[in-house]
Amino acid sequence: MIACIHIPYFATQIIRSGSSCKPLILARYKGGRGKVYAACETAIQSGIKVGMSLSRARALCPEAEVQMASPGQTRRAVQINLTRISAYTQWVEAEHHAAQTATLFADLGRLTIKDGQQIAEQITQMLGEHGFKASIGLASNKFVAHVAADSGHCGSVSIVRKGDEAAYLASRSVAHLPLDTETAGGWIGWVCAVWDRSRLYPVQL
Repeated sequence: MIACIHIPYFATQIIRSGSSCKPLILARYKGGRGKVYAACETAIQSGIKVGMSLSRARALCPEAEVQMASPGQTRRAVQINLTRISAYTQWVEAEHHAAQTATLFADLGRLTIKDGQQIAEQITQMLGEHGFKASIGLASNKFVAHVAADSGHCGSVSIVRKGDEAAYLASRSVAHLPLDTETAGGWIGWVCAVWDRSRLYPVQL
């Protein structure tokens, strides 16, 4: 059973875990021009997007606080959370580009649905104690677990039983698939048939 741990607004959660401050934008500068590196939930709801020019972001959300981004801090936070999750399994890994959304994977082994859900709930609680709100998807492979985690709300555990992958993916909006919208629909059947657990096994930490 693969668990996908989805932590949205990751870089801003590092800085402002659980606080009720004004909107936060993290920016990076190149050639004298600032761009959005990551943004909190309120800023995103204002229309701000990662990669947007800082001037445009300020116009959309003038009340936002802007801070310099620290990619090194983000990478360290990812590794720290991987280490925390490794208390439940030694097989863990993270996707790259985790500033806006951290996506972590853990192979929980051969567990019953009940036991897998229990461990996922423990991971969610543990991350919450460290200031990170997360959703978790459980499935037989990384792709489906990723979609399930992305479709859930913070604090939720979404489970896709083995054999139900094709029906589950067919019911999802392409907005929840980690593919571009032009190819997502045609790849659903292929993903379920080919991306089995042996090909998507996480690497050892």
